[in-house]
Amino acid sequence: LAVLPRVGPCLRCLFPSMPPAGTIPTCDTAGVILPAVGSIASLQAGLALRILGGRGALAPQLIELDAWEGEARTLRVARDPDCPCCGRGERAFLHAEHTQAAQVLCGRNAVQVRGRGPLEDFERLSASLAASTDDYEKKVALVRFRVEDLRVTLFRDGRALIEGTEAVERALALYDRYVGT
Repeated sequence: LAVLPRVGPCLRCLFPSMPPAGTIPTCDTAGVILPAVGSIASLQAGLALRILGGRGALAPQLIELDAWEGEARTLRVARDPDCPCCGRGERAFLHAEHTQAAQVLCGRNAVQVRGRGPLEDFERLSASLAASTDDYEKKVALVRFRVEDLRVTLFRDGRALIEGTEAVERALALYDRYVGT
């Protein structure tokens, strides 16, 4: 689906409310395979080039790709005039309070932890991590280190990728211990 503001439907037209956590299939449980992700990314890039190049209007449709069966289906989608986002102009997700959250990354044996926002004193934290962790490496916008059997990549914006586990609770506990809440 190419989302064109004020022209066709937005994602909120399709999914008016967020489902409760843990109630929808993940990439792992739904059977999303990597070639399907690459195919959709290529299709989206092609649509973006078509839009940028002014190559005609796009029909408001959703394309469903079934890589296992080698099939693609096109579903017509209508814009909801009462959609909170594109119909009424509400941008609730842009103004939502940042909370710490964690999400298992499909097929990567990793958890992404999103902190509460940018790390105020990244340099001081970096120095502390250098002294208390193994395999420490610092780049401009991130630090990498190893703790126990986990590899952590910590970004200035407060996000962290914790590789070597899919246990959200363990990833959150490690984040709190080394980065803080």
